[in-house]
Amino acid sequence: MKILKETTEYFDTKGNESDKQILLWYQDCYLPVVHGLEYWGPKYRHFCFPTDKVPMSHDKKERILCTVASEAFGLMVYENCRDKWLNIMKLKKVNRGKFGRNLCNVGKSFGQHLRNIRKY
Repeated sequence: MKILKETTEYFDTKGNESDKQILLWYQDCYLPVVHGLEYWGPKYRHFCFPTDKVPMSHDKKERILCTVASEAFGLMVYENCRDKWLNIMKLKKVNRGKFGRNLCNVGKSFGQHLRNIRKY
């Protein structure tokens, strides 16, 4: 994983477009999923840094928008699932239109399993 530690001028320089795309993906796609929209949604991500402290709407306590622990958890999930996601993307590409949203019925069988447990 490439870590970007550059100034804003670096990203505006010709030849650094790929690094700028990585940064934009990180800010606009990765952080909202990892931290949730309450912590890194449109209300904050356009005006704050990930390390800023802001009062949260649910308890009015001042909290850091993107904590190190939640970012590390997101990186762990990414690293552990990356190969699986790449294989799913390849499978979908080869079999366009053959699969719906779910590639397997695990969700349905697991839901049925939970309903059976609740009966007891």
